[in-house]
Amino acid sequence: MIEDCPLTDLAVKVAAVRDCATALRAVSYDKGLFDQLKGLLSKLELWGIEASQRESEVLIRGYEEEKSICLSNQARLRKEDALYYAKIVALEEERARLDANIHKLKTQQEQKRREQMFRASLRNWRLWTLRWLSYTMLSQVPQAISLLKEQIKKALELSEALKIKIQDVLEKF
Repeated sequence: MIEDCPLTDLAVKVAAVRDCATALRAVSYDKGLFDQLKGLLSKLELWGIEASQRESEVLIRGYEEEKSICLSNQARLRKEDALYYAKIVALEEERARLDANIHKLKTQQEQKRREQMFRASLRNWRLWTLRWLSYTMLSQVPQAISLLKEQIKKALELSEALKIKIQDVLEKF
């Protein structure tokens, strides 16, 4: 019963046993023994208080050490936080610059694509025009050839007639 009793309650229980023994008078007790036990309990109580104080001091020192470590870490973390924030800002600026470059390149690419499409459509229009002209000219070539043949034939006939006239004039001379 006494073994499991906390130190603070032990004095109360010893006093209760002494009072019970006195009330019953059945047990003869030695007052010196109880006084000695009371003195031991007082010493135990003082030792318990001192132990609690030392434990509190150790805990307080541990707390102070932990606090100083935390404060040191807090200062270091603030510096790291500021460093990371600066890096984040720099990276955001870099990303904005890269986004602007990407937009510029896309715009240039789109402009080149439009120019190429315009050139291709212009080239196609020219080819179509040349093709149309060639088909038109090809269809007119046989007509022109037959017209030229007729003109050559007329020119030959005229030159034959002229030749005959020249021969007639020469013979008359």
